[in-house]
Amino acid sequence: MAYLLRLRIEHAKQLLLQGNHHVSDIAASLGFCDQSHFSRVFRRMTGFTPREYGRVHG
Repeated sequence: MAYLLRLRIEHAKQLLLQGNHHVSDIAASLGFCDQSHFSRVFRRMTGFTPREYGRVHG
């Protein structure tokens, strides 16, 4: 499960860097139950919220 979660977060990073996707759309497309859950997991694994990650790395 940890491997699959890492893959989902890596895919989310790619989508965030493209800059044309909403965080809620990314969360839904990757199978998270809601944006809040996605944001918590993303922050735990990267140290950034999805929005921060897009700004810093984009």
